[in-house]
Amino acid sequence: MSPVHDVVLGPLVLLGGRRWAETRPNGFNGHGYKIPVTLLEGVRATLSVPSNMRGRVGLVFSLPAQDRVERWGMRGADTAVRFTACSRGEKSGRTGWPGGLIVDRPRCVALAVKVAGRPSVRRRVPLGRRC
Repeated sequence: MSPVHDVVLGPLVLLGGRRWAETRPNGFNGHGYKIPVTLLEGVRATLSVPSNMRGRVGLVFSLPAQDRVERWGMRGADTAVRFTACSRGEKSGRTGWPGGLIVDRPRCVALAVKVAGRPSVRRRVPLGRRC
């Protein structure tokens, strides 16, 4: 992990999440950014889009979501995704998922991560513009 390039939301990390400030969307038919996530071993966390950004920002971390986004654009994206990491003892200490985010236009977006029993963590992600 690199604090210069990655967005750290508690135990969940958006790999390369800070690299997209100056880049046009190039994933998901030109509507978004492919940004994989990793999660600390043994943790279950929910990544979500704030209610005021729903319909403007979406999450794409499953094949069904990707298919929906291809057909319907933003309306097909998820607004929240729950990730469950592998149990303790994995070699890297983290579990990863491919996926990314779609946007209606360049934005600086605050995403939230919630882990049961802990306060939510919010961080801004530069998607086509600086935060």
